[in-house]
Parts: sequence; structure tokens; C-alpha cells
Amino acid sequence: MTKPATKSDPRRNADLATIHMAAKTLFGDVSRGGAGRDDYEAWLERLTGVRSAGKLSRDGRISLIRRLRKDGTVPDRPLAQRS
Repeated sequence: MTKPATKSDPRRNADLATIHMAAKTLFGDVSRGGAGRDDYEAWLERLTGVRSAGKLSRDGRISLIRRLRKDGTVPDRPLAQRS
């Protein structure tokens, strides 16, 4: 089991930004109280088992982002960032 990242982990912040950008594309305003928030949380729970992306482990975030890329919701990483 992967240990949860700390909130100061830059990779975690970048992953969450990617997930939230995809959520905005899919559901519109997903901020607290936003019109798409309930749909976003239900979708996230269906895919990952949690209603908040911040509660995902590193592996959970990576898996979700891979799925979003495969579905075409978020673009693949630019060539300069590939390792």
C-alpha cells in the first residue's frame, strides 16, 4: 500500500490540479457549492471509492489520471515532460 503524500508534495499538487481541470471540463463548476459538485463527487466515488481527490493515494491519483488521458479528457503530457 502506498503511503499518502504530504500536502506539500509538488507531485500531489500537480496531480490534483490535473484531476480538477478534468472535473471542470466534465461537470463545470465543481467548487464547494458549485452546480457540478454533486455529480463530480458521485463520479469520483464510482471510479475511485472516494468523494474527494485529496483523499486519493499516489497510486490512486496516477490511475485516475491515466484513465482520464485514455478517455481523452486530459491531454497526454507534452513530449518535454516524458521520461
